[in-house]
Amino acid sequence: MYHFYQFHRVDFLSHYHKRSNVESTFSMIKAKFRDHVRSKTDVAMVNEVLCKIICHNICCLARRMQTIIIAEPFIDTLTKEPACWLIPSSQNQIVEAWRRFSPMFFTNYLEVLGFKKTTVIRHRQFS
Repeated sequence: MYHFYQFHRVDFLSHYHKRSNVESTFSMIKAKFRDHVRSKTDVAMVNEVLCKIICHNICCLARRMQTIIIAEPFIDTLTKEPACWLIPSSQNQIVEAWRRFSPMFFTNYLEVLGFKKTTVIRHRQFS
């Protein structure tokens, strides 16, 4: 195993990363639905575990459907109104960014998409 790691490190790490994904998924399922099976027969045990996996997948999808993260630069001068600004102009010569949105723009748009609860959280990234 050590020689395979030394001579084929990329292959080893790709397989090992798959293993870590599986282990973290099993850990999530055990934490959510407990780590034991109540069924008595082998077929029932397999079915119960498969049901736990399906329920875990549904929970993950439901959580993703309710959570959306939008990373925009925080600018103190943005208004509290829903607004979108076009950044490039002949005066500033900025070409790396095309638009700026106010937080209210996103909250209004998410409400139109069906998100009933929106929260704006601001933080500063220090370099």
